[in-house]
Amino acid sequence: PKQGAIVRRTNGRWLDHQGRDWSAAVPFELPDYDVFKIDTASETPKVVDSISNVGTTLFNMAVQPGSGELWVTNTEAFNFVPYEPRLQAKFAQNRVTRIAAANGRGFRQEAINLNPHIDHSTAAGSPEERALSLSQPLDLVFQPDGSEAYVAAYGSKKIAVLNRAGLTVDRIAVGFGPAGLALDARRQRLYVLNHLEATVSVVELRKRETTATVPL
Repeated sequence: PKQGAIVRRTNGRWLDHQGRDWSAAVPFELPDYDVFKIDTASETPKVVDSISNVGTTLFNMAVQPGSGELWVTNTEAFNFVPYEPRLQAKFAQNRVTRIAAANGRGFRQEAINLNPHIDHSTAAGSPEERALSLSQPLDLVFQPDGSEAYVAAYGSKKIAVLNRAGLTVDRIAVGFGPAGLALDARRQRLYVLNHLEATVSVVELRKRETTATVPL
């Protein structure tokens, strides 16, 4: 049946998922800015720069100690692709986007998929894939030296452990709906607010396990 085209701006043209050019039918442009750089030193804070293509839905951000990179937890929705059958097993990606100042002017960014183990050719997936998967990354904290980051995976009852490059190296089971994180670096303890069950998990990072769950 006839339907409206889903298009996005690519290299100055409005293209659909098959690469067809619809620019003649879309006589306007839309801003797409995700992260804003704000000058707070001036008397009146003002936006001095912006960054696009960070993700569809952004959740939280933190600066990596040492490198100064800005890491942003986000999900990227594939709503550019029409028809549900095409989207089975790959309708969205859970990510951390790394942003750094480029040489000269502007920024460079790299999106890191938190679930590279998933085989997207099979819609159902295996129990092993689902057990490892990380869904809806919210809060993000770094070790003081920037060597590891911890991400609250709200939809999968886990904390993701990321290395310096943003790759997932471990997962720690916590309570239902982990949303907020606080790191006690001296004792290497991570405190996790489990929003959906109203508890706090105490994670011993050296053991990579939850040692206590405190009801609120």
